[in-house]
Formats: sequence, structure tokens, C-alpha cells
Amino acid sequence: MKNELADECAYTREASFLQRFRAFLENDPRFHVPWVWEGSTDQVLVMERVAGTSVGGNVIEGLSQNERDVVCYSFRWTLSGCGALLTAIFGDRSRSGS
Repeated sequence: MKNELADECAYTREASFLQRFRAFLENDPRFHVPWVWEGSTDQVLVMERVAGTSVGGNVIEGLSQNERDVVCYSFRWTLSGCGALLTAIFGDRSRSGS
């Protein structure tokens, strides 16, 4: 847990991951990944503020079944399509025991 927290606070590392993820999804109109300012440092991460709506809680209850299906499909597609990218970014954590 301590290592994961340290990783989350390494802002240049986080910025690098976000840039790769953004490049991976840039041609998919269903997703908007915020841009990261190139001047970000290990102490300061500057990225685009993106307005959006959470799909949890009360919001999901107000969606039709078709809308829920679209959200679920998009999320599942992203997870399955990003497997190789996530492994390239984060490595195979199953081998490291993290």
C-alpha cells in the first residue's frame, strides 16, 4: 500500500500514464481523457478540468436500460481494449505481488 501511495504521488509518472492513456483513446468519441500540461513536475500535476457526470448513485438510477447498457459496454470495451496498454504502463503487478 505504501508503494502504491508513493506511485500515486509521483506526478510526472502519473502525467506520463495519462498521456499514454489519452493517446490510446484519442480517436474514440465516447471518451475524453484530460490533457496534461508539459510543465507538470513531481510536486505539481496540471491537467485539464473536465466537466462530467458520474454514472454512480442517483444518476445511474435515472438512466434507461439502453443508456445503462451503453455505459456498461463502453466501460467493458475500455477495460478489455486497454489490457495490453495497462500492462505496458504499470507492468505485470501480479508477478510483483502488488
